Amino acid sequence: AADQGHLDAHYCLGVCYRDGKGVPQDDREAASHFSRAANKGHADAQVALGLCFSNGRGKPRDGDEAARLFRRAAEQGNPRGQY
Repeated sequence: AADQGHLDAHYCLGVCYRDGKGVPQDDREAASHFSRAANKGHADAQVALGLCFSNGRGKPRDGDEAARLFRRAAEQGNPRGQY
């Protein structure tokens, strides 16, 4: 499904790679999947990618980028974006 561009699939794969569930744990791969979904407006992926930037997991630590992603998620009504 992710190969066909389904945003939820990219988000779910990101979670799997982040947590090492069913695949080897890989922060960079997780961030890559979160990014694909976040860039197309997936609010949960925006929060997850924001946390990658905030914590420096799979992406370089960047508080400004994390805040931008959290804000985008919050603007869509995602309460986790109000981090």
